[in-house]
Amino acid sequence: MSERAPSRRRPVGGRRERPGAVAQGVAAATLIIAVLTAASRVLGFLRETVYASVFGASPELDAFLVAQGVPNLILGMVSTAIATAATPVLAGYVAAGRRGEAARSFSALANAVLVVVVPALALLGVLAEPVVRWMAPGFGPEQVRLAAGLTRLLLVASLFVTVMNLLTGLLHAHRRFTGPAATGIPFNLAMIAAAAFFGTTYGPWALAAGFTVGSLLRILIQLPEARWVGFRHRWLLDWDDPGLRTIAGLLPPLFLGAAVSEVNVFVDRMVGSTLGEGIISALNYAFRVVTLPHGLVAMALVQAVYPSLGAVAEAGDGAAFRRLLQRGMGALAVGLAPMTVALVVLRDPIVAFVYGRGRFDAQDAALTALALAAYGLGLVPMALRDLANRALYAARDSRTPARVAVVAMGVNVAGDLVLGPWLGITGLALATTLSFTTGLVLLVAHLDRRYGAVDVGGLLASTGRVAMAAAASGVAMHGAYRALLAHWQIHPSALADGAAGAAVELALVAGPGAVGCVAYLLALVVLRSPEVTDLVEAGRRLLDRACGAAATARPGMRRTGSP
Repeated sequence: MSERAPSRRRPVGGRRERPGAVAQGVAAATLIIAVLTAASRVLGFLRETVYASVFGASPELDAFLVAQGVPNLILGMVSTAIATAATPVLAGYVAAGRRGEAARSFSALANAVLVVVVPALALLGVLAEPVVRWMAPGFGPEQVRLAAGLTRLLLVASLFVTVMNLLTGLLHAHRRFTGPAATGIPFNLAMIAAAAFFGTTYGPWALAAGFTVGSLLRILIQLPEARWVGFRHRWLLDWDDPGLRTIAGLLPPLFLGAAVSEVNVFVDRMVGSTLGEGIISALNYAFRVVTLPHGLVAMALVQAVYPSLGAVAEAGDGAAFRRLLQRGMGALAVGLAPMTVALVVLRDPIVAFVYGRGRFDAQDAALTALALAAYGLGLVPMALRDLANRALYAARDSRTPARVAVVAMGVNVAGDLVLGPWLGITGLALATTLSFTTGLVLLVAHLDRRYGAVDVGGLLASTGRVAMAAAASGVAMHGAYRALLAHWQIHPSALADGAAGAAVELALVAGPGAVGCVAYLLALVVLRSPEVTDLVEAGRRLLDRACGAAATARPGMRRTGSP
């Protein structure tokens, strides 16, 4: 909605914005947002490596992660969902030139949220210990007391995060994206500094303090843009405000989706706490590795395809919608399959290279590697599920993703309860992968049955080609990895305790990885996979847009007199 608003809004002073200038501005802004988002994700990944070095996969870090999850019971179900619902409503006011009404509705919304959230956080502080016992039944008395104390400190951060989410919704409604995209940078820097400089002395309390300071910084970095759009908060509470009532009407499915996500994490950690110390930490480390390619590669493509899906859906062009979705799914599968193979085959050197230092010992590495392989199998289903969800949103169908998320949650919970005690940490990670896969199958089936938007035969054929190429890649990757181990006379388990240097660990990832990618591409060429051409064309277009955005940004800077 906000992307189409400029064409409907009358420019101030009667001057029309030139379409070329608008397109150039959007391209430049998109490039800036992509850079900021990538920087934030890389810093988040670095944050986890610092955690591993200082804490390893320890009971103390387990306690911090559980404490972090307690306030998320409110944050995930309240502030994030409300901010998401508020954005289109406020954007509608802004696009219509009714900024005063947007500011009034936002103030009423923020005050209403605080009226609900503050007492809830206070109640959680009082009930911290019983809540921790419920969320982590495997914790001993000392670990429960530690997690409860950390929870009470993190509740302050939760209030900051609530305000930050609301500000993000306001700025997105005004088509201001730089501040929200940059919030992860100061947060991650604060967490890295807290862990690196104070973690050894103060333990997980340093992380809780860093989380609180970083959450405050996420508010402060958005305030300049909030003032730029002319927002001034008003301490009013008007339950009959039309904007507030409209936002409230959009909340039920969003609450459901947020609740499903939090329940999955909650059950993972609840069962993990009963399987031994360090299980929760190792799951967290492994999932962070998987979410790096997902965030940098998969979500970049999903976000690029989403506006086009919305445009063709709005135009009622079913054939174009089907073609675009099919090509997007094929490109995701082709691009992420070799990464999946690497996460499974090269799990030991990847974990050793990323985390293998400081207190992160051989046992921590073994646990994390097991989880990484199981999570890695879910990389492609997770990405395809995200694209299928966006396709349904583009078709103005938000109910189906919510219903599917509930079913997938049931699969995850059942998998945790059955596979966790049976297979340990591998079972918990596999339950998540099965949940992603179930959600994908149900979404694709609905897209085919309801909208005719999926060529099931073509999708299966593409999946078969990718699977055969991935198998060839896996064989080549495994052979190269074993050859290097034999050449350097290194045992895989020795990597976890630092016997091999970082350069050797990197070589054990990069060398076999490169061999596997070459084998993968050759197999795709032999199989005459059309997705290879799509990826090459997409990469060329992305490079052209990035170069064009950079070229148009420089003249704009000279016009404003900036250096």
